[in-house]
Amino acid sequence: MYAGRIIEYGSVADVLLRPAHPYTLGLLASTVHGRSRDAEIEAIPGSPPDLRALPSGCSFAPRCRFQIPDCWKAFPPSAPVETAHTVCCLRVDAVRQAARAYADA
Repeated sequence: MYAGRIIEYGSVADVLLRPAHPYTLGLLASTVHGRSRDAEIEAIPGSPPDLRALPSGCSFAPRCRFQIPDCWKAFPPSAPVETAHTVCCLRVDAVRQAARAYADA
């Protein structure tokens, strides 16, 4: 959930082991769990949105490294990623590729 909206839904294994939303990937990259002591952790840039005035489009777009112009137009619909795993993101393929690279690091 981000900015009061469900952005990724699935089993714990699906969401944590195969993230499909940039926010989920950002949360995982900002933890030390399962990483070597000398590994750099990443912070999600920017600040969460004001819930009283959410931006048009995806609420995470202002902070997202994968955002494209269409992300700002409308909140993305929920789309299946795998069985019982859904995500609200237009850049699932790019996020999944980055997630695989993160897991291999």
